[in-house]
Amino acid sequence: PGDRLRLFEGIARDVDDLCLRETNFAMALSAGRTLFRATGFKPQLLQPRTFGTVKAIETVEEWEAFTSSPKPSVSYFTASWCGPCRAVAPVYKDLAAANAGVVEFAKIDVDEAPDVAAEMEIRSVPTFHFFGADGKLLHQFSGADKAQLEATVAQLKLESE
Repeated sequence: PGDRLRLFEGIARDVDDLCLRETNFAMALSAGRTLFRATGFKPQLLQPRTFGTVKAIETVEEWEAFTSSPKPSVSYFTASWCGPCRAVAPVYKDLAAANAGVVEFAKIDVDEAPDVAAEMEIRSVPTFHFFGADGKLLHQFSGADKAQLEATVAQLKLESE
């Protein structure tokens, strides 16, 4: 009987601690909501829809609009957890800036736009697709090969001129 009582007291203390933590969290959450209302603060999207000259694609409709562009285009399928994707991202961004107005660039996170990734049958990231001005898929490759990316964008640009 003594062991059972000690066990029950220990559980009761743990439950009391948990309730106190939840109450404090609820009070902090309520205070935050009140602060937002009082100041007129409106939370913004954590990730902008464009990254300089790179468009973020999140829906199939945005994807269809992107691929029907009258300019040649490059799409970059990526994921936030992908190390090689993070390694090649600065190169992709620099290529987009250097070719702005001539070639369209898009970034598609496969976790945020699974419908687009499924439609394009993406099996690994990073994957790059290169489309002509007519919207036809001209070339694709997977992997963080910076040299191949730069060469293929240069070839796409030459073919569009």
